[in-house]
Amino acid sequence: MKINYNFELNDWMAFQEFHLSESKQFKKTKLISTLTVPIVYGLFILNDAMKGELDIIPTSIFTVISILWMIYYPKRLTIRTLKKVKKILEDPVNSKIIGEHSIELSEQGLKITKPESENFINWNGLIRIAETKNYYFIYNKSISAIIIPKVKIEENLSEFDSYLKKYFQN
Repeated sequence: MKINYNFELNDWMAFQEFHLSESKQFKKTKLISTLTVPIVYGLFILNDAMKGELDIIPTSIFTVISILWMIYYPKRLTIRTLKKVKKILEDPVNSKIIGEHSIELSEQGLKITKPESENFINWNGLIRIAETKNYYFIYNKSISAIIIPKVKIEENLSEFDSYLKKYFQN
């Protein structure tokens, strides 16, 4: 079975967003970054309270800032990270991965043809297959995947899905 599709920047960004949502490292970074400001402010408030100099106005301001930080910062960090990734891909050297892609599935594995390269991966060389509503992400490394937009292979979607289930063993 062979499928062809046009790979675009939004497909790459969908993978990056999915990968960030599942990345233990990014979750840990986001948690630490989110808790840092409230903890520092809490220490200032605790220090003032221990000295007996607790003032309601700064305490209220620190509390409101901490709550807003915890609500808005995680989303801001994700957006900022995705913007950086997008900027990296927009570099002309890296943008060569955009364009016509072809994937040929066989009993032995996948042959992937991109604008800049051609690779063959045995089925046992795949780590996992993640499926979302709009994409298949076929991981060949823990941070790298073959990205297949479902909407661009609609006419072959059921056959493609059958091949994946038949030959890939988790």
